[in-house]
Amino acid sequence: MKGARIMIRNLALALGLGMFLMAGISYAAVDPANACKDSKLKGTGKKAYDLLKAYGKNIKKNPDIKLGDNVSKAESKFTKGFSKAESKGGCVTTADSGSIEDKVDAFVMDVINELSPSGAFIDASYGSLD
Repeated sequence: MKGARIMIRNLALALGLGMFLMAGISYAAVDPANACKDSKLKGTGKKAYDLLKAYGKNIKKNPDIKLGDNVSKAESKFTKGFSKAESKGGCVTTADSGSIEDKVDAFVMDVINELSPSGAFIDASYGSLD
């Protein structure tokens, strides 16, 4: 009998804690400022990842045509993602995609230059990320 009471109490505590946590998560997901920030951060990270991946593939296989396509695709996805996030409203900052994109491009080029100071593996037409 005592074991059943402890089990019921623990179950009630677990359910209560679960509901409390779910309420907090739901609130965070609904807050438009947090949703916008989340979308922009994910898009920023994805662009950096996509660019580094494209340059990495270029080093390995040297398909310069694909490099240009992959860089363009990463830039396009980034711009669309920022526009979509801002169109939903609630963003604390707006019209900042250009400045954030410049920082991502600079980061990517810093990584590339750090790993290959001569920059020998980068096709000259795509080296500037413009």
